[in-house]
Amino acid sequence: MRPLARWSAVAAMIVALVACAPGDGPPPVTTLFVNPTSGSDAGPGTAAAPLRTLSAALARAGAGMTIRLAAGTYDAANGETWPTQVGFPPVATPNVPNGVTIVGESGARLVGPGAGTTAAALAFAGSASVRAVEMEGFERALLVWLPGVVTLTAIRATGNLIDGLLAFGDAEVVAALSTFDQNGLSGVAAFGDAVLDLQGGELEGNRTGLYVTDRATVGVLDTRIASNGSTAAESHSGVYAIGDARLTLSGVTFDGNAFAGVELRGEARVALTDATVVGQQVGVYVLAGVTGAAWLRIYDSDVSGNITGVVWDGGPGGELFVRGTTVHSNAGVGVEIWGDPAVVDLGADGEASGNRFEGNGTIQLVDWRWSRPAADGPVITVDFNAIIPAGCLIVIGTYHGPDYYSCGGVDAFWIVGTNQRIRVVSP
Repeated sequence: MRPLARWSAVAAMIVALVACAPGDGPPPVTTLFVNPTSGSDAGPGTAAAPLRTLSAALARAGAGMTIRLAAGTYDAANGETWPTQVGFPPVATPNVPNGVTIVGESGARLVGPGAGTTAAALAFAGSASVRAVEMEGFERALLVWLPGVVTLTAIRATGNLIDGLLAFGDAEVVAALSTFDQNGLSGVAAFGDAVLDLQGGELEGNRTGLYVTDRATVGVLDTRIASNGSTAAESHSGVYAIGDARLTLSGVTFDGNAFAGVELRGEARVALTDATVVGQQVGVYVLAGVTGAAWLRIYDSDVSGNITGVVWDGGPGGELFVRGTTVHSNAGVGVEIWGDPAVVDLGADGEASGNRFEGNGTIQLVDWRWSRPAADGPVITVDFNAIIPAGCLIVIGTYHGPDYYSCGGVDAFWIVGTNQRIRVVSP
């Protein structure tokens, strides 16, 4: 055969082989299926032949992959292995790779060993997403500390020994429509420089609903925080914020927490907007730090049905600012001011505060600050409409303690300490 003819025949064979080749092979696997009843970890993890354990699926998964969990119990008896937490803040070998999504059918439950365990259900290597999964019986159900964004949707962390979710270090977590309940210490905790966003969920029946400290930044929107704590003592509250924590709470309902709806200590800063605070020992409690950094801003909220409405204690320093808020129908005092705050602004000249302090069981506003040798300390400002019953006459101006004002059977304000001052301003 002449050379040209020979090369033509070879080329034709190559074209034929390429035409018969299976292209680039089978498409890459993007979804792994898991069924704790019918699956096998020796299988391919397809819908028809699922894996048996989440642990096996996580070991195979990579960025961009989804793990789908069938309804059922995922526990050690079924072959699951869980990360072990050591120290505090706790560290563990992550079992959730960066970029993985876990989705559960209704009834998908990750169950830990229970009493005495140091296990976590999910420890994250980076960004990830978890939807519709229940976790119980772990030391902490969810452990997030490495850089990345972890998104939790419609999950439930219940009955864990310490926390439902702990975020610390450089963690960023968004939890939507999720429930954290009946956990031994906190429903959700944020430490270090963590950034946490809670939306539309529920924190109930924990010792502390939301525990925030260090420099953590937390936003809470349209969430119910109820029945946390077992005694009227420190941290048995809906929200417990200490250190340099920063919190923005909007549309939150606080109901029946043992000590306070919101408890702020140290230098923490809290903005509370459009909140309902009902049924606690103290609706909102502040024990301010000594640097003057702490502050509490309350806007457009309802504080009612507590033993005491709002208490500011401690200092010197710190700021309390209230607008558009009704403090009413509390069993004892509406608003109590103790210690030596730098600023208490409950009203301002020419500006209607929108506040109402009324219908509280003993007195609407009490200035408990200690006596001063001269009238030279900070002044508590409150506008006339906020505190004086309709039809009562009072001179606009500054009142020096000790002093007391009552009208029409309503005890409006009481200045206990000598030379402390409450200034009634015209809105």
